[in-house]
Amino acid sequence: MTMDRSNSANAPTPSLSSAVLRAYPPRTLWRDAWRRYRRHRLAMAGSLVLLTLILSILVGPVVYPRAINEIDFAVKLTRPNRLHPLGTDDLGRDLLARLLYGGGSPSPSAWWRPSSLSLSGSALALWPAITGGPSITY
Repeated sequence: MTMDRSNSANAPTPSLSSAVLRAYPPRTLWRDAWRRYRRHRLAMAGSLVLLTLILSILVGPVVYPRAINEIDFAVKLTRPNRLHPLGTDDLGRDLLARLLYGGGSPSPSAWWRPSSLSLSGSALALWPAITGGPSITY
């Protein structure tokens, strides 16, 4: 009885293919997107800057507890030094304290306006697709 070598030579061995499948996790859309994002150096640098800003806004007022409205005309318009890391303004107020306080307390309109405009714009753009009406073409 002869054996067909062309078919048996190309067939992978079951133990090898199962070992290879176990070695790599399954590929999903989110896993591929995360892998591509991690390899993009500029995106990772931007994420690091954003994380640093958020962390400094959250922790900054606790670590640097200086009054933001304390006026001292004796130190007005000073350069950055050990007491005032970003210097002072024309009224002698510490700029770092004001910057950290201003970043942590945005007005509600700073979040409400962009979100409401994007939702209404999306609804207007999707309305022809939902109703089956004519779409706007340029």
